[in-house]
Amino acid sequence: MAAHNHKIGCSFETGHGIVVEESGSQKQVGNLPKESGAISSGSYSYTNPDGSVITVHWVADENGFKASGDHLPTPPPAG
Repeated sequence: MAAHNHKIGCSFETGHGIVVEESGSQKQVGNLPKESGAISSGSYSYTNPDGSVITVHWVADENGFKASGDHLPTPPPAG
């Protein structure tokens, strides 16, 4: 399996206070070159009209897209 060291990243803030950060890289998940893809993670934040800051952290990889944040609902504990 060949190693890939291709990395990407960016961050910016808008004039309205939205903050975005992202980083990622190529990842080979199998034995063939065609079995590779991008994995990335990041976050974005903005201020709600009530003044509270909303932040979402996310990961996108071979397992899908997963987002988390204090304002997002979570499933009840398994019982």
